[in-house]
Amino acid sequence: MNKQRIIDIVYSVLDAVLPPRIAEKIKIMGCILLNPWHLFPPRHPAFPVNNFADVTDEKIAGTYAGFPPETIALLQGYVRRLRIFADFPYPHDSLLFNYGRLMTPEELNEFSMIRKETAAVSKKLHYRVNGKIIWAPEAFYYHHGLRFAPSEIKDYIRGKVFIDAGTGYGDSALVFLKYYDPAKVYSFEPSALNRGSCLEHFRKNAIPEEKYDICAMGLGQQCGNLQLKDTGGMGFDLTTADSSRTDGELIKIDTVDHLFLPQKDKIGLIKADVEGMCLDMIRGAEEIIKRDLPVLSLGIYHNQEELLGVYEYLKSLNLNYEYLIQSLSPKIESIELNLLAFPKNVKSGI
Repeated sequence: MNKQRIIDIVYSVLDAVLPPRIAEKIKIMGCILLNPWHLFPPRHPAFPVNNFADVTDEKIAGTYAGFPPETIALLQGYVRRLRIFADFPYPHDSLLFNYGRLMTPEELNEFSMIRKETAAVSKKLHYRVNGKIIWAPEAFYYHHGLRFAPSEIKDYIRGKVFIDAGTGYGDSALVFLKYYDPAKVYSFEPSALNRGSCLEHFRKNAIPEEKYDICAMGLGQQCGNLQLKDTGGMGFDLTTADSSRTDGELIKIDTVDHLFLPQKDKIGLIKADVEGMCLDMIRGAEEIIKRDLPVLSLGIYHNQEELLGVYEYLKSLNLNYEYLIQSLSPKIESIELNLLAFPKNVKSGI
């Protein structure tokens, strides 16, 4: 006798012997105990739909012509889901969600596995914010695209300088320092609140001070200053800043080229998850990219300038790079869209 048949029999008995309201409540409790119910839906695109107002399936297909069909479908599906959730008529905290009905068994197993491993790595690295574990599979499971990359890419970046733009609480930098043997990681984070958490995590993991530099600035296309209230958090967003504002903190903006061209050390990796400013940041890193040919791990999911513009700009530089689009989140979420780029000759060992 299968599970559903047993449930049907129990429900029939409840309906026969109990008042309808009590029978219904017992059914609800049983359903919650027997199924993977959660208070919140799987993470979903939460950026203003206007950020992607001009993005169409046709534009995505045209921009990424030559990519595998599944890559184009991933990008198109991301924008469609963003628009669906933007029109969702109920507050998400007013409902319960049965993940067993939202996912296939394979997706549910993947989600559970990634969740367990992400929590285990968070614990191992003493990674807590306000005493709570932060769900960050993009760092702790996918390693910002490096974990499942060819071994030649990992060898190529070993012993070189890493740039971590948008370091947040330090999750990505911790992973780089623990698993990829950089010469040094430069962690760029404009929020003082976030930098404090980042430093705390480095110290808890006994990271030698000479292996990192937490830089109190953002990275952009040109040097300057912005005014913005420091709210901290993983979504601290410089795109809302205004140089003419008089409230908030003064935030310095510099460029990768200005900071690193005078240095002789080669840049091996540029990781950027900068809340919509990735295209500006890459434009300010053009000469370093041409000189050092670093591996690039770039979040391109915050707005259409990132989603369409970053790849188009890099392609215009004629770098002879290979490009991969990845989702650094379980399949059911598919929100952390990442562009991984590296010199084509790396995989051949040239």
